[in-house]
Amino acid sequence: MFKGFPYVTRRVYCDAASTTPPSRRVRCALRKVHGVFGNPSSIHKEGVRARDILHTMRTRVAKVVGVRVNEIIFTGSGTESNNIAIQGFINDLVEKGFALNGLHVITSALEHSSVLKPLRALEQKGLKVTYLDGAPDGVIREQNIRKSLTENTALVVLSYVNSEVGTISYIQKIGAHLRAIRLKRVEEGNNVPLMFHLDASQAPLYLPLDVERLYVDSMTLDGHKIGGPKGIACLAIRDRINLSPIIYGGGQEKGLRPGTEPLGLIVGFTSALEEAQKGSEERSIRVKKVRDELLRLISKELPEAVINGSLERRVANNINISIPGIDPEFVVLKMDAHGVAISTKSSCLKGEEESYVVFALSKDHERARTTLRFTFLQNASIRDARRVFQVLKRAVTPRV
Repeated sequence: MFKGFPYVTRRVYCDAASTTPPSRRVRCALRKVHGVFGNPSSIHKEGVRARDILHTMRTRVAKVVGVRVNEIIFTGSGTESNNIAIQGFINDLVEKGFALNGLHVITSALEHSSVLKPLRALEQKGLKVTYLDGAPDGVIREQNIRKSLTENTALVVLSYVNSEVGTISYIQKIGAHLRAIRLKRVEEGNNVPLMFHLDASQAPLYLPLDVERLYVDSMTLDGHKIGGPKGIACLAIRDRINLSPIIYGGGQEKGLRPGTEPLGLIVGFTSALEEAQKGSEERSIRVKKVRDELLRLISKELPEAVINGSLERRVANNINISIPGIDPEFVVLKMDAHGVAISTKSSCLKGEEESYVVFALSKDHERARTTLRFTFLQNASIRDARRVFQVLKRAVTPRV
């Protein structure tokens, strides 16, 4: 029972896109490594033990995403991984003699702020950036990229799964096209490199991650989005891609993420990533049934609700809607009081009045201002979906 709300007998957490609770397997893994305190950079027995575990974890992560062991960089967050990839790559090109104002980047206006903000900072210094709007369904397609490519395009940055509306872009087709362009440049003597970076933070529980099959050059993964601990993420980056450090210090993580590696968090992250990819297809089918039950109830009893983003190209656990006339934060608080946790938009957009993602899709300020996001945990049930709807209907229906 929740004090002050005697009718609340259990909580339904429906904000998995924001963060997820550590799984039982992850908690067990953390306990096992609790006594390993050595610094992996030290040469004594305690340090060697820690270094051996670190290497084992790096090997296991590399196996999951299909890269070499030395192509895994552990970082502190998905935000940090995206920044290292974007700024590190562009800075390296500038250091090699490329003029910043002669380089071009393609991304979408739907990306996470950890992609958009570093690009905008570089744009202010002269970098040319094309922002695709993804209208009307939030899915970025190969033809969108084809139309925007120039001879000076050096970087394409996209998300695998959009963190707000859950849409899945055609990453494999885009990646294959970009690889063909890269090979063509070599044949023609164009020395502008072309890197494809993928923010896959929201994908591991439901979609395959093999870097080679996706034709991507680097990939961001984030621990706390997949049942792992907070404060740990990784950047998978192919050897052929050179990055300049944006953080300076020691030589850990190939000098790209200096600082003593948090071994316990890395162990937890590795366990969560392996667990996420194991059975992801079956999990997607199961959770989609739960998601679709909530969608059915919304469509039937709240016809004023508008679905944001494609339903066909959408991750299994996500529903994003707009309900004209509501105060979305009031709805979130009211549902929370009744035992259901949802969100209005990405938690990284705190303080912003509207969802820039939904506005990019709809060009409608009211629709972008009145968004609600429901993202189920992997163990959600049909009963949970019905409970969420009951509380949602109560929260948005005006009292007479």
